[in-house]
Amino acid sequence: KRAPVRKSGSAEWAKLDAIFTRHETVPGHVTPETIDAMKDGKAWMPAQIDVGPRTAERVKSISAVVLDIEAVKGVPDVQPPPFEEVVERVRAKGWRAYAHTTFQHRPDAPRYRLILAVTHDLKPGELKPLGLHVAALLGLAPVTDKAALEPARLYYLPRCPESALEDARSAAINGEPLDVDTLLAQIKPEPKAQPVKVQGLAADVLNHQHTAEDVRADLARLDPSMGYEGWRNVLWAVASTDLPEAEGLAREWSMRSAEKWDDRDFARTWSSYRPDGGITYGTVKHLVRELDQGALPACNAQPDALPLAAAIDRAQALLMPTLEVSAQAYPVDALASLAQAAADLSAGAQVAPAMAGQSLLAAAALLVQSTANVQTLDGSTKPLSLYCLTVANSGDGKDTADRPALRTLHEHQRQEGQRYQLRRSAYEDAKSKRKKGEPAPLDLGRAPYRIASDLTIEGLRRSFDEGIASQGIFSTEAGAVLAGHAMTQENRIKTAANLCGLWDRGHISVVRGGGGRTERYGVRLSAHLLIQPAALGDVLADGTLSGIGFWPRFLLAWPAPLEPRKHRPWQAEHSAAIRDYWQRCEKLLAHPMPEECDNLPTLTLQAEALKDVAAFFERMEREGRKGNLRDVRAFALRATEQSCRIAGVLAAFEGKQHIDAATAQCGARLTEYSLRNWLDALAGKSDPVPGWALTLYRWLAERGCSATIRDIPRIGPATVRPANRRDQAIDRLKACGLVRITS
Repeated sequence: KRAPVRKSGSAEWAKLDAIFTRHETVPGHVTPETIDAMKDGKAWMPAQIDVGPRTAERVKSISAVVLDIEAVKGVPDVQPPPFEEVVERVRAKGWRAYAHTTFQHRPDAPRYRLILAVTHDLKPGELKPLGLHVAALLGLAPVTDKAALEPARLYYLPRCPESALEDARSAAINGEPLDVDTLLAQIKPEPKAQPVKVQGLAADVLNHQHTAEDVRADLARLDPSMGYEGWRNVLWAVASTDLPEAEGLAREWSMRSAEKWDDRDFARTWSSYRPDGGITYGTVKHLVRELDQGALPACNAQPDALPLAAAIDRAQALLMPTLEVSAQAYPVDALASLAQAAADLSAGAQVAPAMAGQSLLAAAALLVQSTANVQTLDGSTKPLSLYCLTVANSGDGKDTADRPALRTLHEHQRQEGQRYQLRRSAYEDAKSKRKKGEPAPLDLGRAPYRIASDLTIEGLRRSFDEGIASQGIFSTEAGAVLAGHAMTQENRIKTAANLCGLWDRGHISVVRGGGGRTERYGVRLSAHLLIQPAALGDVLADGTLSGIGFWPRFLLAWPAPLEPRKHRPWQAEHSAAIRDYWQRCEKLLAHPMPEECDNLPTLTLQAEALKDVAAFFERMEREGRKGNLRDVRAFALRATEQSCRIAGVLAAFEGKQHIDAATAQCGARLTEYSLRNWLDALAGKSDPVPGWALTLYRWLAERGCSATIRDIPRIGPATVRPANRRDQAIDRLKACGLVRITS
């Protein structure tokens, strides 16, 4: 900690990969007595300073902004976001950086470091204000170590205990350097303490300068699901404090919202604050005071003397205006050898082409992910696993489409499962009869099950620990998955992060106290979740799940509701294309299952395919960063890998060894279809609040009298009885002028 500067030099940013993306491991057991010695090692500082004593006055300039992120001492509830989420935040800003976990990092107590490039060297006095401003822009102000923002600060190189190597993380993030001049110009001068007068409030409400701790405590009591106007006013009220931490505090509060205001909403609203607009911090104090008074207003529907049916139609028009959604048809022909089977399934079973296509594509991925891997544009090798999400109304044929797609897989699993159970019975019998000195019964081998319809992360880990290397989650009632235990607010990030890791690397590594260690390389997981819009809840609009890259890994299809169907009996066996599809599935199921899939043959891009994929990559970069896909930027920037995976699945299903240009174009077209669906979904199509609001309005209007807000969870419609749904529905009705609240 007191070490002098022993060596000084310079290095190009790109050559720092080897330094900041690899952790040195330290043997030994970490205890309070050994931790300082174990942490101690090679260190660096981003400063121009001559060899000699390491003091602030000797620092001439700073060449990077370094943020140390850790929990707030003494406040265990304030923990940093997961490492992966913060990496995505930096990417979303378009900044160039390195990130790595630090010595005491644990998954349940994250600690990590961000090293951000700058457009030019900083003066020593500019480091702390710029660092705090950058931390606030990333929503990290409360968990940034301010003491680390000193000019002469020394930073350890990435280092971790040998036992914690599996939890160590690092990332090289491409982008632009921090624009030092622009960011410094954004920093407001320190506010002068002065009394603040607030119209209509007692004089003692605001007569002091607020601290970050005051603001954090007040915001902790307010629910950001209060509707747009209230949410906006709270943001502006926090902005009025002029605190350096204000933006980070407001962002942290906003991300708790059940309506999930995204970063774009936040940035637009935050930047629209005007000091002369009449909003002060008294707005927050007033809301807190109202909360303390415990007012229980009544809620009245306002049908404006219209007949009941007309009033409800008017409410529906206000709450659910027609969205401008993409008219793009599902590109069935892009499914290559699966195209005719998908067309026959769609026409014969009278289901949407997108649903038929997703069902066949996901099943194909499950089959081929244990036969090959795929080379992506950057030369890396990736699994052929796909995650698919299909949203369709009840009665639109989710099960009808899924059954033919998975028919041979289910038959195979049933037969293999029966054989496995017979072997298990024989094994248990032999073990019980074994005498001392006799050889142990032959090992059972791995459980043969490939498909499950629900999951918890613990169950999935066990399934891979005991079972085969290639598995899938396929469910036509995916509400059990997305609204189940795995995706509760407490488990959501853990589940998403683990599924992201399986999609990326196919590696499971878990250490649990008293539970031993689970270590499995080269596993593969594909998924197809089919779900009704009403069962989505808030999970699709959860900005955190998109921010950590969970939803950007899914191919989305959200077809329009079906037109009335005709009575037209049909059996899948009558389609020659579907029979051919089943035969190919049987051949793939006959392939030996590898113990691990990392060393499988790799499908490579042929020269023309490589050119097409490169052009697609550049188009997605333009559209995602500056074009029509900015609202789904994280999805667009992952689109090239998705297209390579899809092309690989199509090629492997046909038995090809390479990806030609035509197949690469198929992958790109199917990926673009998914992107258009994500644009529609995140523009409001997935928002459950209008439906809750209309249900509540209909109930109030049919009652013909007011109801207290307290009574709605007791006697109101079941879908709006949870308090957060009730409050969001009322806020939406108020915003549309459909109810009046009276005290």
